[in-house]
Amino acid sequence: MKHFVARISLFVLRMLLIVLISIGLYHFGTFAFTFGRQIYSEEGITAAPGKDVAVVVSEGESTKEIAQMLKQFGLISDPYVFLVQERLSEYHGQIQPGNYVLNTSQSGNQMIAILSGHGDESENKET
Repeated sequence: MKHFVARISLFVLRMLLIVLISIGLYHFGTFAFTFGRQIYSEEGITAAPGKDVAVVVSEGESTKEIAQMLKQFGLISDPYVFLVQERLSEYHGQIQPGNYVLNTSQSGNQMIAILSGHGDESENKET
């Protein structure tokens, strides 16, 4: 009888562990999918025409500080997504100080191109 109860207890613990691991994997997978989708998304915060926002990038400002500023101005939803987008972009490390006008309908990649001096002429740096 004692042996039977021990086997049942061990079985229940194993099943509980499997359920907890499954729930953890599900949540991690959902987070990873959403984060990855945001990184490669070409959508802005709002639909076009969006809202223009004046942004000043100062000399020596880090990409993290710029991402936090863009979040405060309502241009991006997640600064960490912007950091990864900048890291993966062809403009990595090329953001230039200056005065810019960005739009809430622009994607993070479009903003990075503009902040790097490679954006559309109508959206270029205003010095």
